[in-house]
Amino acid sequence: MINLKTKNWSVENIDTVLFDKDGTIQDLNIYWGEIIKMRSDALIDRLKLKPSFFEKICLWMGYDLEKKRLLEKGPVGILSREEIIDQLIIDFKKNNIDIKREVILKIFDEVHRNFLIKMDDYVKILPGIRDFIIDLKEKSIKIAIVTSDTVDNAKKCINLLGIDKYVDQYIGRDHSLLPKASGEQAKIALNLLNSKAENTVCFGDAPMDLLMAEKSELKAGIGIAFGQTPVEELLKYSKYVINSYNQLRIY
Repeated sequence: MINLKTKNWSVENIDTVLFDKDGTIQDLNIYWGEIIKMRSDALIDRLKLKPSFFEKICLWMGYDLEKKRLLEKGPVGILSREEIIDQLIIDFKKNNIDIKREVILKIFDEVHRNFLIKMDDYVKILPGIRDFIIDLKEKSIKIAIVTSDTVDNAKKCINLLGIDKYVDQYIGRDHSLLPKASGEQAKIALNLLNSKAENTVCFGDAPMDLLMAEKSELKAGIGIAFGQTPVEELLKYSKYVINSYNQLRIY
């Protein structure tokens, strides 16, 4: 068991840590920015739209081309894949463009396969997380990645980041299509790890990660303000929020 402490709070008796992937372990702006641009190009090509739609579709999925950042409210990085598709259908309809869910799903899958070929260039680790995970593992803490991504893709990313040997389990949308906020993914992780909620914390950069912690009755959901969501917003969902892993002390 370990305790986690900052100058503002502490969480005690922890033997299991769950990590979100994008925005918590890896830089989500670089990674998802490229995927969104590829999706937008593919949608324009399929629907025979004018090139001027490119910036619009990127924004609909939550990416600002000028700032090269995901939007605070998403939907990419905040909502599930299914919810993102729902929102896209609505946005297209507002522009008098009819597109079926099955078409978007097919395009997303095609883009995913094409992205895998070059993904090495877009997977970048966030500051401090490598040392923090190594420190946890040296203290025999169980670690799982809980993501809205597929398990296979999550494993590829974590392998590219060079920290795969420290991860015990991966939970992705292969396990459940329910949104993270349902708490279902955390419960699956606890079962696979043979861990108890009262001895488990999760780290995430979005409200859905902290809602997952609450719904699954984890010891704490710890917000990391590396991603799209600022500290002030994360504090609405948890009193445990950090700007950097360097703020944490393990004892």
